[in-house]
Amino acid sequence: MDSKKLLLIDTGPIRELIAYKAVFTLRFQQLRSDLKFVSENVSYARFGKYVASFQKKSTTASVVAELNRWVRKTDPSGRKRIWSLIYDEFRDMGMEEQLVKLLDMPLDLVARCGPTDVSLLKLAQQQIDSDPVVLTIDQGLVSECWRAKIRTMHIQEILAN
Repeated sequence: MDSKKLLLIDTGPIRELIAYKAVFTLRFQQLRSDLKFVSENVSYARFGKYVASFQKKSTTASVVAELNRWVRKTDPSGRKRIWSLIYDEFRDMGMEEQLVKLLDMPLDLVARCGPTDVSLLKLAQQQIDSDPVVLTIDQGLVSECWRAKIRTMHIQEILAN
């Protein structure tokens, strides 16, 4: 049975959650095309229930940097409201943000996967006693986690149940 201690969240699932709220709460219809997995109330509720089932939620500073890259592509007049959604979600989830330094990451792995994925892998390895699960929409990260014997969950697996 899942111990549900630690959930490490990648950029994609956070972006899905924020885009959903932006579309359905703020009426930012231009972000509707960003919704790939969480596009209706049932999937939103299922996703939220899964995340809430973990005692601790965490991500990395690299994920926040990727969120920034996404927000910067949106309409400038709505960016502050999108960031406000991100802040609210981090607070509501009790999200912790960890820093994994580039020089602490294996160069070969960074070259193959990028620093964001490697930061999540390293964080999972550092907190292996907490039985971490990496939540992502990135099949490449799922594969790397499998190779590193780190539990992972693709958002589709949550929404299919």
